[in-house]
Amino acid sequence: MRPRRAAIDGTYTTRVDILDEQARFITSANCEISVQGGSWSGTLTGIEPNAHLGSGRYRLRTRDGAEAEVAVRGRQRVGSEERYPFTGVGPPAAFGGS
Repeated sequence: MRPRRAAIDGTYTTRVDILDEQARFITSANCEISVQGGSWSGTLTGIEPNAHLGSGRYRLRTRDGAEAEVAVRGRQRVGSEERYPFTGVGPPAAFGGS
């Protein structure tokens, strides 16, 4: 089976590590990703440990090693949940199933 080079259109939820631009670990989060025609965006929730993410660029890394760059657009509070919407930068990584 060939390794995938990009995500397939659809919506995916996965656990990711969030890294800074120097690839240093910041925190982990649940990540919902929507890919459509090469553009992609999503939302980070369940930040652990309880950490605040500021707006800016970060790298997401899945447990299987797929990485992609995102631009977080701030924080939204929905009830007791904090959400961090983002836009993908560059091509989407292989976040979906194989």
